[in-house]
Amino acid sequence: MLSVRNALSAVSAKADYIAIHDGARPLIETSEIERVIADAEKYGAAIAASPAVDTIKTVEGGFVESTPPRGKLFCAQTPQVFRKELYTACLEKIDQAALENVTDDSSILELCGERVKITEISGCNMKITRPDDLVAAKAIFDGKPVV
Repeated sequence: MLSVRNALSAVSAKADYIAIHDGARPLIETSEIERVIADAEKYGAAIAASPAVDTIKTVEGGFVESTPPRGKLFCAQTPQVFRKELYTACLEKIDQAALENVTDDSSILELCGERVKITEISGCNMKITRPDDLVAAKAIFDGKPVV
């Protein structure tokens, strides 16, 4: 969150939207980025996301507490695109303690009661965080046609 906050000072005053993308997700398709931007222009805030394929468990003390319905679960990804005025207003409203607990930028808007549109993406937008992720990403990248 701090890197995005710092980057906002470099955004043109003329910009209406900001787009945040995680450099650890290099496999996103251009067409999917364009769809997230289009949804943000229509709704004010949109994020790339894919439906959860695994069964998710909430856990307390090492034991299953509940199983949310998978049909309502999506894996938040990037890009995340927001009307700049909306994002900065929410960022100013959120206290530092709350900011330390958010794991993505759309959560800032959620804490302010704003709606964020899910743009369902179909392609591979995996996050490369471990060495085995890099091996999988390379295999995917090598199989992609050059555009």
